[in-house]
Amino acid sequence: MDDETISNGAVYYDEKDHSLKVKYVVGDETREVVLLIANVPSIDGHVYEENMLKLLSGKLHFQMKLVKCKRCGYTWFPRKDESKVRQCPKCKSAYWNKEKKKNKG
Repeated sequence: MDDETISNGAVYYDEKDHSLKVKYVVGDETREVVLLIANVPSIDGHVYEENMLKLLSGKLHFQMKLVKCKRCGYTWFPRKDESKVRQCPKCKSAYWNKEKKKNKG
């Protein structure tokens, strides 16, 4: 898997921490991401009340691009456009999108 677009996943409201989450599967691994937290400003500065998040949970559709580091194999959803990713969050390589060159010899 070089790049993969995740377009299916369960969006739900978590009563325990008052957040809107999405649960999805990559390979054999189930992952979960917090999208919004009730009464906490989002990235764009909006504050969503608990009732609004509950309403969104049934109506929200998403499409996210999953990228993979070609150095260490780590996969993640970039915060910005893939072309603006500077390094792998795990191994910190700036060459995350380039294969390692094999030594001649």
